[in-house]
Amino acid sequence: MSWESKQASWRAMLEAVMSDNEDNVAVESDASIDDDYVEESDHDSMSEQNASLSEESEAEETETQERFFLAKDKITKWFKVKGRTAVRTRSQNIMSEAPGPKGMAKFSKSPLECFQLYVTDDMIAEITTCTNTYIEKISSKYARERDCKKTDQTEIEALIGLLILSELCKSSHRKLQDLWDESRLGIAIFYKTMSYNRFSFLLKCLCFDDVNTRESRKATDRFSPIRFIFTQFNNHCIENYSLNENFTIDEQLLKFRGRCIFRQYIPSKPGRYGLKNFALCDAKTFYTYQSEPYLGQQPNGPYKVSYKPTDIVMRLCTPILGSGRNLTCDNWYTNLPLAEELLKNKITVVGTLRKNKKEFPTAFVNQQKVGTSIFGFHYKLPLTLVSYCPKQKKMYY
Repeated sequence: MSWESKQASWRAMLEAVMSDNEDNVAVESDASIDDDYVEESDHDSMSEQNASLSEESEAEETETQERFFLAKDKITKWFKVKGRTAVRTRSQNIMSEAPGPKGMAKFSKSPLECFQLYVTDDMIAEITTCTNTYIEKISSKYARERDCKKTDQTEIEALIGLLILSELCKSSHRKLQDLWDESRLGIAIFYKTMSYNRFSFLLKCLCFDDVNTRESRKATDRFSPIRFIFTQFNNHCIENYSLNENFTIDEQLLKFRGRCIFRQYIPSKPGRYGLKNFALCDAKTFYTYQSEPYLGQQPNGPYKVSYKPTDIVMRLCTPILGSGRNLTCDNWYTNLPLAEELLKNKITVVGTLRKNKKEFPTAFVNQQKVGTSIFGFHYKLPLTLVSYCPKQKKMYY
């Protein structure tokens, strides 16, 4: 196959897999330890970037005549022609485990059995104990004992069930009282399970940690009020499922307008205000394999971590390193050091790239004809870089 036909083939493949990318935002937080703080993120991860005839420095004539493109760092080389391809499949492309449910998840048939794999009896017992501790703490504010009656595991399970059902009924824009309206708009299972006053009371008192020791734990961890339950749920997500060969990492904004020190303001998102969460998901089934909240600048201690893109990806990928899977991510995460580090751990990566990276060739930045593409092949690693022009003055990398 000639070089021109190879270029045409690769260009066709690129056009087939291109898809719209969502706006993503992430920044480092310098929030103080106030009770409430909103941080505005200005990060943009759009794949489409403006082309330029004179960005950085013009590609030298001698560079285009040689066998490679030279990157901005004057060290990294991208060959114009792909080197000899190995006949055998690379070890990075061979999965070491079968995808799908694993462990007890293989034998779970009903929705309740599956639910209990993730929210176990031990977790419900912990939530019940912590909620009763809080109820006992505030009971002196109520004149009647029946208004602050303690709860049990069955009632907590019913509360969680009603919360899930309310989401299935798309009730986020309805008044909560309407779900208990027995005459017109109500849903029978709500008012037959518990009264509206009891539901509101339990929702107000719902706790996931011991409120008596919370302040001491918050000195080293902003996430302490829910750390234990969140960690348990994360572990169960990993234990019960094996990812398919392709997975993704991205961030989501969980809509929330309450008081929280690490609450984010992202104008490009539908809810704008909320809690940012980084998630690793199966690209085929959309299963959330592992997630990590964005907590801003944590106090010094064991929970203080870096929120640099490479560090986030490596932490989320820890359970599947060496498994021969492929990661897809946007240009906020993608960079050459990350690709190299993942490759060492038998994980390949596909992602858009920002043109301001030092390993990026200057020749790729310059404007090219619509419908054309340029390919570069790393001089040491099995990495391929593509520059594609879908329309005038717009480029994808």
